[in-house]
Amino acid sequence: MDVSIEKLKKLHQDGKLCLFVGAGISKSCGLPDWNTLSVRVIKEAWPDTKRYDLFSGIERSIRARYSPLDAMRMARRKLGKQFNSVVSKCLYAEALSCSSLLESILDQLRNTQ
Repeated sequence: MDVSIEKLKKLHQDGKLCLFVGAGISKSCGLPDWNTLSVRVIKEAWPDTKRYDLFSGIERSIRARYSPLDAMRMARRKLGKQFNSVVSKCLYAEALSCSSLLESILDQLRNTQ
């Protein structure tokens, strides 16, 4: 399929174009990658508490050995309705910024209007 730049510009102007970007954009803005996010969620789901809970640390290290997707599935089962808020907390735990890469993409989009 041969799509011209002009057709893409028109689709964007009409609000019919959605841009999907890879993890490089998110990471450059301060968001964690998938592995880091899953480790953060695991730590929230199986906290290492001060109250002599010998199994929480073991549980957490076992979960961390799984693939990030499997670990997140287990955390979702454990956290239930709290899962989305925990993921949000872990996702936005650090300050975010607009990277130069994102600025370039936004500039290109602005120039098409």
